[in-house]
Amino acid sequence: MKIFFGSFMILCLLSSTQAVARDTRLMLPIFEAMNSRGSERLNENEIQFFFGEQPHPPIIESFGTFVSNKKTNAFARKDKTACEWAFLSAMLSFQKRALTKGGDAVINIHSYYKKEDVSSEHEYMCGAGAIVAGVTFRGEVVKLRLGSTKGSSSASANSQAVLSEDYPVDAKLKMIKQLFEDGLITEEEAAAKRSKILEQLN
Repeated sequence: MKIFFGSFMILCLLSSTQAVARDTRLMLPIFEAMNSRGSERLNENEIQFFFGEQPHPPIIESFGTFVSNKKTNAFARKDKTACEWAFLSAMLSFQKRALTKGGDAVINIHSYYKKEDVSSEHEYMCGAGAIVAGVTFRGEVVKLRLGSTKGSSSASANSQAVLSEDYPVDAKLKMIKQLFEDGLITEEEAAAKRSKILEQLN
């Protein structure tokens, strides 16, 4: 009996250790994270964000490349929810850095979780564990050409993403709705994009 109980406890301990040590690499939609709960704080300052190779206005001045590494409590949370909190924390850190340096944008934002460099206009990498979720980005803080309309370049990049063949249809439709509600595209443009997406399904 003692041997059985001891073996059982060892198995429980090993299972618990493996659960705590879990570090699942996830690729999640940037658009959904940028519009998740709490993301309104990213709109409190005139700081723009450009992921991967998203086009942006000409650069007036560069203040350097920086890393934003943030973790959040993942216990009893869904991986996606915890990752979006970590994502938001990382972006707010970039926002603060840009304001401190005198920049108005962060460009070429790459996922850099545990130094794994991943560039994408649509997705970011998150390390999801049983206790902690983490997101790490690298990005260049810059000042863009004066007179550029806030969100206009991001809107253009998001519009391209909407029509990308490798982007999920439900996410495309949700993105169109959000772009329209944010006033970044007109009702006619939204209808045209929805129509083009539906045509691709046939």
